[in-house]
Amino acid sequence: MRAFIWLVIFLISAGIGALVYVLLFQQRDLPPDFQHIIGKPGTGPGQFQSPCGVAVDQYGNLYVADTANNRIQKFNADGKLLVLWGQLGSQATSFNLPRRIAVLQQPQGDTIYIADCDNSRIDRYSVLNAQYQGHFGVNGLNPGQLNQPIGICVDSGQQGSVLVADTYNDRIERFDPEGRFLSTFGEHGSATGQFNHPRAVAADLEGNIYVADTNNDRIEKFDSKGTFLTQWGIAGHKPGEFNQPCGLAVEENRYLLVVDKNNNRIQKFTLDGKFVLTWGEQGTGSNQFQLPRDICVDRQGRIYIADTGNNRVVVYRHHKNLFADRRSGDAIPSSVQSNAPVPFSAPTAPTAVGSGAPSSPGGPSGGPSGGPSGGPSAGPSASSASGAPEAGSAASTSPEAGPSASPGADLTASPSPTAARLFQPNTWHTGPRGSPAAQPPVPEASPSAQSDGSTSL
Repeated sequence: MRAFIWLVIFLISAGIGALVYVLLFQQRDLPPDFQHIIGKPGTGPGQFQSPCGVAVDQYGNLYVADTANNRIQKFNADGKLLVLWGQLGSQATSFNLPRRIAVLQQPQGDTIYIADCDNSRIDRYSVLNAQYQGHFGVNGLNPGQLNQPIGICVDSGQQGSVLVADTYNDRIERFDPEGRFLSTFGEHGSATGQFNHPRAVAADLEGNIYVADTNNDRIEKFDSKGTFLTQWGIAGHKPGEFNQPCGLAVEENRYLLVVDKNNNRIQKFTLDGKFVLTWGEQGTGSNQFQLPRDICVDRQGRIYIADTGNNRVVVYRHHKNLFADRRSGDAIPSSVQSNAPVPFSAPTAPTAVGSGAPSSPGGPSGGPSGGPSGGPSAGPSASSASGAPEAGSAASTSPEAGPSASPGADLTASPSPTAARLFQPNTWHTGPRGSPAAQPPVPEASPSAQSDGSTSL
């Protein structure tokens, strides 16, 4: 009888232990719960045309690269629009197809870095008032120069240095927080340590670097010095396979989330490449995507996905468990909590929603006309030496063609024909990259539009 009682106690203890293990650990091995959607197609405040980048600051605010509208929009954690800025151009506070965003979190105030792709530069802003702080990078092949960079992240384990996926130079470049060039690694190819148009980069707290080697359909991992460590993934649609991975986020310093763009899904791996789970499919529903591009995670475990083809940001959150970290996070300063909508016009300086006027510290006068160049003076344009062409797909498009609006143009008008065409299948270029003759016969085609059969947003 005593043995039976001990057996019952053991089984109950084992059951309780298993339950605690599931609550503590395995909850994160389940797909996250859908929360809500931010945005819809359009050019007005809170609306998007081909949003390609998302990032969060330490206060829980969300920044969205509204790519085809050539602007940045800032929302609070509930999806309320706070401020927006930008227009088509190359001057301060202007963009030419901004693709990705990274935030350097600092006690004295965060700094926003924006991969201003077709201007071949990185723009810097203050997080609290969207004050322009200059830019770094010029078009070229030399170290510190850029050729249409798409991916960007902040390496918190390396004194806040900025890692840039220099997409069409097939390399990763590292800059200090002020934009001074530090180092580079990578070259064109498919061997280990080589890249074929990488579109995303991420770093863990130990300084390891993860690169979405997009056209090689794989993830590569490097140490903090750029030494190759491992890789995983092949072309395909099965779990652990990829079709143009183009967005990365490190979650809890335990997992890597990968935006598997042309498979219209998110895949989750351990940091050494072990497959954990996947969710998503093509469509417009709550757990569906249309050519998603980017992903980020905030301190409270919310996951934001730039669902580019659906012109929205989809928000998820992990299953709640009894032992989850209950930190509420830092409060949002009252200076950035204004949520009342106002009539919108394309700003030449950051416009706070709720004030109806440009924020006083922002705009071209809020910072220098430009930052450090990040490297030597501009060399020959890299657009004539981009390496082997990318592999296209049935889902690929030609989104390098941006809106035809001139700087300062009113974006409240109906969406441009280009924006409407950005995600229609099979509208890609067929000629050599950078050849004007190879551009599609639409008036809004960008002179820098890619013509290699790829989706380059």
